Amino acid sequence: MYAGIGSRLLAVLLDTAIVFIGSSFLLLLAGAAGLVDLGFLRATTIAEAIEASRRTPFWLMPAEQLVMFAYFTLFELSGATPGKRACRLCVTMDNGTPVTRLAAITRNAVRIPEFMLYYIPSILSCLLSPSNKRVGDLFAHTVVIRRERRLAGAGPAPTRTIPDATPRTQEPREQAAGGLWLSTDADADQPLSTLKAAALATYGAHLNYLRQSNAELERDRAARRAADSGGAPATHESPPEREYSPEYVAAWHTLTATVAVLQRACPAATVSAAGAPTTLDALIVEQPDLAALLRELEPYLGADSAEEIYAACLRVARSTQA
Repeated sequence: MYAGIGSRLLAVLLDTAIVFIGSSFLLLLAGAAGLVDLGFLRATTIAEAIEASRRTPFWLMPAEQLVMFAYFTLFELSGATPGKRACRLCVTMDNGTPVTRLAAITRNAVRIPEFMLYYIPSILSCLLSPSNKRVGDLFAHTVVIRRERRLAGAGPAPTRTIPDATPRTQEPREQAAGGLWLSTDADADQPLSTLKAAALATYGAHLNYLRQSNAELERDRAARRAADSGGAPATHESPPEREYSPEYVAAWHTLTATVAVLQRACPAATVSAAGAPTTLDALIVEQPDLAALLRELEPYLGADSAEEIYAACLRVARSTQA
């Protein structure tokens, strides 16, 4: 789903406030170092403020614009600024892939004149664009979408066990447990097929990680029982330097990798559906098994760190056991 004007304005207001606070702090440091005359802060009348502002170095305004440009560009290279993250927004290329360096530089270079015109061109551009693009998005071929949403669709939940999340290319299509057909023929490179494969892979990695976690807990219990039977004092604390089994470590890395693929596949499928034109929700409604699977995996869509992925894993596990 493309980000609306309201959420985009809220995000840019939050980011502008952060830039203003940061640049004000830098300005105070420059004043303390004697690089900038801050006499306008001590002015008691408008005339004194105007006179003091004339002594302000000519490079101050370009420096503030450079700070704004660097802030937006550096954060958007990772997908979103703090303001966008707070509003659950994300910047991607038109085809749903992560934003490139050139695109991030281009869209934020155009932001400077847009900002000087109070974002009025941006608002007009968003109103006229079917994908809510501001002027910078038009030049950079980018789009702002929602990073997390509630997927529509109803239907029975898929079977809890998916034995193989990787389709075999020798067959035109393969039916995974739960009745979900995964196309592997000519349209396998399409975003919706990629989303299906990513969802299946993530669910399979999720189940494998749970199995390895249970096995790791069982090894802990066995080690404690052996220690107790050997007369060692019982303890309920984990050793300070715990060594996990290679299977457990591999399962965790596989889960985080498949989650990253799923998070990229969702925006790509959203953008592709919008070009049909339709929506991803409308397409998924026609595939209730896929809709149910994505609803179960939804906690993973907004996970940005290892801790959040682990918390999402627990939420998914509780929902599937309910």
